[in-house]
Amino acid sequence: TDFQRKKLNLVVVLDFSGSMGSPFDQYYYDRFGNKVEQEADESGKTKMQIADESVVALLGHLKPDDRFGLVIFSDDAFLVDPLISVGDKDLEKLKSRIMKIQETDGTNMEAGMQEGTALFDRFLQADKSEYENRIIFLTDAMPNLGETGDLGLFRMLEDNADHGIYTTFIGIGVDFNTELVENITKIKGANYYSVHSA
Repeated sequence: TDFQRKKLNLVVVLDFSGSMGSPFDQYYYDRFGNKVEQEADESGKTKMQIADESVVALLGHLKPDDRFGLVIFSDDAFLVDPLISVGDKDLEKLKSRIMKIQETDGTNMEAGMQEGTALFDRFLQADKSEYENRIIFLTDAMPNLGETGDLGLFRMLEDNADHGIYTTFIGIGVDFNTELVENITKIKGANYYSVHSA
């Protein structure tokens, strides 16, 4: 009862690329590259279904004066729901739309992050002592680092942090490697989690 949090401006950026249509593997590689076997998943649910259900469940934890927005990305990014007060949304309709999101095409993380970041434009001047700005980025892909990789994505994360927008990465069925974890955790306000099973 004593726990108080700031109001949230929360944007979920959700990967709906083709690979999200697969089930969780019976093994994954931990952040040190070791193969970890796990129990077979009996639910028969895909990573996409679990991600959709998780976003719907998350809505139940938001208060009417929190703001929520949703962006999905595959080859390109699309706005599903604008960043407005939860109290002004038709939550049942929104939950139903989220549950219908199905996987397709490739993975353009930068497009997703750009579209998600743009939703905060009107709120950058909001009182930081009253509101926290956060992006939750759900993906089953490994952001690549190095010459060929997602340096643009990390630049965006750093730039966002400078503007008071912080990012949580959630790996769906993938454990980010040590190098990636190190890069994410060096960015102010950024953190990561991995989900290995339905």
